[in-house]
Amino acid sequence: MDSAESSEAEPYTKQPKSPQPSGSRRLRIPTPVIVTILGIPLSAWLVPVFTRQWDDRQNAHDLQASLVTEMASATAHALIGGEDAVTESPDAVENHHASAASGFRRVG
Repeated sequence: MDSAESSEAEPYTKQPKSPQPSGSRRLRIPTPVIVTILGIPLSAWLVPVFTRQWDDRQNAHDLQASLVTEMASATAHALIGGEDAVTESPDAVENHHASAASGFRRVG
């Protein structure tokens, strides 16, 4: 039983590690302080980047909306002008074509 007792007693008899000598002591900075120190510059850089990207997307959307509005307006004016040309009396259309043709004179 002596061998059994010595094997059971062995884990309890081990000496804990001795503390480091005071000459090689390290400064321990708490993790929340490190996270805060790294987080401040990171957030100061990331927040403007994301807001600038958001503004760029909003401006692109506004530009597309105004372009679609202008295209719709130009198309409507062209269609209305075409309908007016078709619905005019044939005499008015011929007079219009004649006046347009008189603007082109042959030289020579």
